[in-house]
Amino acid sequence: MRTICLILSIVVCNFSLNAQKKTTSQNKTIKIIAKEYAQEPCIIANYFGDSRYKIDSFNLDAKGEYIYKEKSDKPLKGGVYMLYFPSKQKTLDFLYSNDEPNLEIQVNVENPQISKAINSKENDLFFGEIKSLEPIYKRLNELSTQYKNETDSLKKNNTLESIRVEEKKMLDKRKEFISKNPNTFYAKLIKMMMEIDVPNYFEILEEQKRNEQKYYYFKDHYWDNIDFSDDRLLFTPIFESKFNNFFENVSVKHPDSLIREIDRVLGKIPNYNSDMFKYCLPTLLNKFANSKIMGQDAIYVHIVNKYYKTGLAKWSDSANIKKIIEDASDLEPLLIGKYAPNFEVLDTTLDVKNKSSLYGVKSKYKILVFWNPECGHCKKEIPVLDSLYPELKKRGAEVFPVSTIVKKDNQIDLWKKFIRDNKLKFKNYADPEFKMNPLFVLLYHIKSTPEYYILDEKNKIIAKKLSPDQMVDFLDNFEKFLLSGK
Repeated sequence: MRTICLILSIVVCNFSLNAQKKTTSQNKTIKIIAKEYAQEPCIIANYFGDSRYKIDSFNLDAKGEYIYKEKSDKPLKGGVYMLYFPSKQKTLDFLYSNDEPNLEIQVNVENPQISKAINSKENDLFFGEIKSLEPIYKRLNELSTQYKNETDSLKKNNTLESIRVEEKKMLDKRKEFISKNPNTFYAKLIKMMMEIDVPNYFEILEEQKRNEQKYYYFKDHYWDNIDFSDDRLLFTPIFESKFNNFFENVSVKHPDSLIREIDRVLGKIPNYNSDMFKYCLPTLLNKFANSKIMGQDAIYVHIVNKYYKTGLAKWSDSANIKKIIEDASDLEPLLIGKYAPNFEVLDTTLDVKNKSSLYGVKSKYKILVFWNPECGHCKKEIPVLDSLYPELKKRGAEVFPVSTIVKKDNQIDLWKKFIRDNKLKFKNYADPEFKMNPLFVLLYHIKSTPEYYILDEKNKIIAKKLSPDQMVDFLDNFEKFLLSGK
C-alpha cells in the first residue's frame, strides 16, 4: 500500500512543463521552521511522478528557520512538496495548494504526524489524516509481517482477512474525509489514489463473461476519480504512474481501441494551455512514436493530425511541430491497411533493361524488405529470411528484397558478394544510381535497415516490423483469420 509520505529518493534537477512565464502581484512564501536542524542544509523539492525536482537548497539559520520566496518568473506549482535534510537523511512531505500565499511549516521529521502548518487548511487536513490513520498503518505493517512469516495455511488466510478488514477501515475513513472536504486539494489527491469500486455482476453466471464485464466497467470508469482540470494533481507521486498504467496494462493494445482511449482522456482536459495537457499530449506522442508494436504507428499519426496539425499544441516549439507533422505525413501512406506505393528497381545486372516493379510481382503475399550489406542486423536476418524462403513460398509468399546501397565505397561489390557468399535463393534488387522514378527511398522514407512489409495480393500492407522468424506464423494466423470471416 502506497502513501504519499513514502519517499525513497530525490532527483535534484530543474523541471519545467514549458509553462508560460508569468508574474504574480504578490510573491508567495514558504516559511520553514525546524529547530532541531538549526544551520543544517535543506532542500525543498516538488514531486512529479517517481521523481522529485529541486526548487531551492539552503541552510537553515541559527533558529532553524528559512523563508523561501517565490520568484516572479518561476511561480510555485501547486502539488505535493517535500523537505529533505541530507545530513540527517530525513524527509517531510507537505502540500502546496496555490491558494495559501504565506505558508508556514513547523517541522517534526521524527514524528511527521505532529508537524504543524500555519495559514494552511490543506496541511491541517494532511497532517491530521496522517495522525488519524497512524494506528491503521501500524496494524497493517504488523499484519503484513505476520502474513509473510506465517507457514500455517489456515492462520495465513485468517491474517489475510484481518488485513482486508484494516484496509476497509482505511477506505471508509478516506471516503468519509472526502465527503466532508469535497473541494479541497487533499481530498482530490486521496480520491485519485482510490481504486474504482467494480460491481460483482453475480447475475452473470458464466465466469468469463462476468470477468469481461468487470474489466469493461473498470476500464470505462478508470478516470472517474481524477479531476483533469486541476493541474496540481500532476505534481504528485500518484498521477504519472496511474496515467501510464492505463495505457500499459488496462487499455486493449489494438490501435483503434487506443486511439479511442487517447481521445477520451485528452477530451477530459478543458484547457489546452494547462500543465495537464502539456504533460499528457507529449507523453502519449512520445510513447507511440517509439512503439515497437506493429500497427501502433497509426496512433502516432492520429495524435499528430488531431492535436498538433490543428494547432492545439501552440505552446510547443514551432520547429518541432513542423518536424512532427512532416514525420507523420511520411508515415501515413505506409500504415497497415494502406496500399504500398509502387516503384521500380534493377536486378543484379543494374541494367535498366532488367527492371522490375513491386506491383509486377504476382503472388498471394509479398514480403518487401529493405536492407543493406553493411548493416549488422541485415547480415544476421537476411540469411534467416532466405532459409525460410521455401516455407514462405508454400504459403504463397514471394520475397522482394531491395538493397539501399549507393554507388560509392564499393557498396555494389559488397552487395553482390553478400548475395554470392550467402547463396541467396530469391532475386535481389537495388537502384544505387537512382535511375528509377519514383525513388523507393523517398516513397518509403527508410531511416534504418532492415525494414519489412508484408503485402496481400492487392498490395495492401497487412503487416510490418516483423522479424523473418515471425513471418511464417503470421501468414498461418492471417489465413485462419481470413477463413474465420471476421
